[in-house]
Amino acid sequence: PFISDEFGQQGVIDNRAGGSSTIGTQIIARATADGHTIGMIDAAFLINPSLLGKLPYDTQKDFTPIVLVATAPLVLAIHPAVAAKSVRELIALAKAQPGKLSFGSAGNGSAVHLAGEQLRAVGGVDIQHIPYKGAGQSLTEVLGGQITMVFATSSGIRAHVASGRLRALAITSPKRTQAMPDVTTFTEAGYAAIDAVTINGILAPAQTPKDYVQRVNAVVNRALKKPEMQAKLVDLGFEIAGGT
Repeated sequence: PFISDEFGQQGVIDNRAGGSSTIGTQIIARATADGHTIGMIDAAFLINPSLLGKLPYDTQKDFTPIVLVATAPLVLAIHPAVAAKSVRELIALAKAQPGKLSFGSAGNGSAVHLAGEQLRAVGGVDIQHIPYKGAGQSLTEVLGGQITMVFATSSGIRAHVASGRLRALAITSPKRTQAMPDVTTFTEAGYAAIDAVTINGILAPAQTPKDYVQRVNAVVNRALKKPEMQAKLVDLGFEIAGGT
């Protein structure tokens, strides 16, 4: 709404899921560089070049970065039927049952996928990765007990943890968060290398005019300084970014 207000035009959100976010990202890359199409990206934008190889766009050449909006740590949550009360106990359980435990993600290349791979590497465990088309589907599956665990933002799972439908084991932030202060950090648990976070940033197509980029950047930075916006983002488990 802040960008819409700045330009006096109604913004339309066009969610394009799938392809580990490459479908929506490709639309940004191919759009006319006139400022009418911009995009919100997450950590998959950074991970996909290494994970997927050939992409339908050039990550470094086809975009104009505008601003990093926020970052969010990830919480490791398991179904309460799983006999583990800590990260260490979960790793021990996974080692005792190689290939039996599973983690869901919002798709290959997502930040939650990266976090699961970090858990697998750091813990030296054989756990299955089950990619879904979005975070909502993976959350539904772990709530139903079809998969063992997920990494998710605090806003996505806080209510389920409070109700006892999920058990939170640790969070990837360096310090405990205001959103879920009772959840230990991976650093406290002895696994500091598990530190994947999700990000949200705004991009435009390559060759977008510099004055437009600077104008949108300024609007977003002003919005991020508003108390109501800061309170909302913190409540959702985000850490405010901003900048150039």
